[in-house]
Amino acid sequence: MDEDLPGMNVEILHHFFQGGEKDGNSLHQKDVSNILADALRTILYQTLSPQLTPRKADCTYLDNASFWKDALSNKHFPGANIVLEDFHLMEWLPFSPGRYFTHEAMFQRERAVRAISMDRNEYLPEGKSSMVRGGIGAIRLAEKNIDGNIIYFLGASSTGIAHQGIPIALPLEEYRKVMPTIKEYGGCRVKLVGYLQTMIEKLPSLHYDTNVPRYCLFIEEVAFKKASMPDELLTTVATMFTAKKQTYGDTEKSWTFCSFNPSSSKHNAKTAAEWLLDYAIRYSQDEPTILTDFDEHCHLFPCRVEFPISDIVSGKVDWQTLRVYKQRLGLTYIIEEYINIGTYIKENIKVEGD
Repeated sequence: MDEDLPGMNVEILHHFFQGGEKDGNSLHQKDVSNILADALRTILYQTLSPQLTPRKADCTYLDNASFWKDALSNKHFPGANIVLEDFHLMEWLPFSPGRYFTHEAMFQRERAVRAISMDRNEYLPEGKSSMVRGGIGAIRLAEKNIDGNIIYFLGASSTGIAHQGIPIALPLEEYRKVMPTIKEYGGCRVKLVGYLQTMIEKLPSLHYDTNVPRYCLFIEEVAFKKASMPDELLTTVATMFTAKKQTYGDTEKSWTFCSFNPSSSKHNAKTAAEWLLDYAIRYSQDEPTILTDFDEHCHLFPCRVEFPISDIVSGKVDWQTLRVYKQRLGLTYIIEEYINIGTYIKENIKVEGD
């Protein structure tokens, strides 16, 4: 089913999948707001906790598209017992889970894919055809101590494309079954049995995709099948950076993305980050400022990152910078609820500035 939908799998149409806004064009403020909101939502992974072992499957899925079609149609419910058959399991999970399968995202990818700069091997969409709304991008999270349990967050994708997948939570004993293979091959094919849990959704999307539910699948059993083949996997990372032409300062952003094979030692997250930074330098007025990164395991950008994922998840954001975005982009409600969630998970919010 994955291949039957319009706008699906544009990532594999060419031997490259990288690019950004043409000439570093400034994005609409709603796009910056939504990317920052999705970054702040990363703290929601701290609100999950293991429940009882599921018994009988309510739904079995063979592909990403079927899972997200049901999710977007409100057919899922918290506690539903889910089986994922023959999915790739990877370290990378979608930055905006489910957005890829919305009609708006498919439409944007279809338009953006027509704009290709062959001399640089880059997609360079302009304005309304921006791929920033296409659900592109993945993140890698560190383990979390939740209610005294160590939980590991991975991504399951039937296509092997990380941002099309489903967020997965694994307890230590199941995590140890798969990680040696994932580290060596980038991923492995598995059968997953678990139950859905809703993240406490207090950070709404401001302008679009308000109907995308925030689900994570807690895994009770992993049935290992085999290692993933190198050509079966693709991870795409994306970031916003200070746009070249600015009227209102650093809150005006452009966007870029780059793919790599998670099984490759040469083309990995580090090399992708280097390409992203090079793109940002090309289209920034000065040294670029990155809005947020994508890897909690390591810091990949040598320049300033305003909201690192590691800071967001631990509740240690730079309040002074966030305050600027609140004033310029109208993020008051999201910021207040971000702090409320930080209080909910009993983390001390370390405020810097006024």
